[in-house]
Amino acid sequence: MRTRRTLGRSFLSLTGWTLEGEAPREKRVVMIAAPHTSNWDFPFAMAAAAALELPMAWMGKHTLFQRPWGALLRALGGIPIDRTKHHNIVQAMVAYAEGRLGEAAVPLPAVTRIIAIGSDRMMHAVQQARHGVLAPHLTPSHVAIGSINSPMQCMMKEVCAQCLQRHVDPATGRESFVFTCFNQDQELDRVDFANLRARLRQNSVQEKLADLWLAHVLAQAPAPLAHV
Repeated sequence: MRTRRTLGRSFLSLTGWTLEGEAPREKRVVMIAAPHTSNWDFPFAMAAAAALELPMAWMGKHTLFQRPWGALLRALGGIPIDRTKHHNIVQAMVAYAEGRLGEAAVPLPAVTRIIAIGSDRMMHAVQQARHGVLAPHLTPSHVAIGSINSPMQCMMKEVCAQCLQRHVDPATGRESFVFTCFNQDQELDRVDFANLRARLRQNSVQEKLADLWLAHVLAQAPAPLAHV
């Protein structure tokens, strides 16, 4: 803990940031790093957590843990995931819970919030595993959220419906729809992943058509415009 605190405070000091306040005394808290305008929110969030001596655990691709940063990232709670092996995020979480990846910085039974961010197949796997292989390692009252994919060029907030997402209430089976551009973080158990996969394929077709049309227009344009 003392090493992590020193590393965190040193990083913040070297980058010109001053840490204010103290770590919350409550047993369970939610930590938010914002705004997400670049990848810098991650190292600053990790540094702040380390400086406040908050236990943090996160997973990253194993290539991030090579020299000279490997020891530092591990000290900050990083867990390398070797993506060249024939395993996936669910198997990695099970291995973490069983201690096969080393001592768990945050025991999985103590986790009350899960946020899945990645491909639709990965989030679907996490959705199902929480009720299967991961169930013995999780508290039944935990909350799981998925960061559902939305076309980044849109962001028009409930206009074009390219990001319309079907939900199914797991208790009643009631169907509903939400605009993902307006609400990207959705309750994982409500998301219809078959619908999401079909929508992503449709979005991909639209993007390819738009790219072909833009290439055609630029090819017909005067030479200076074609090179803009």
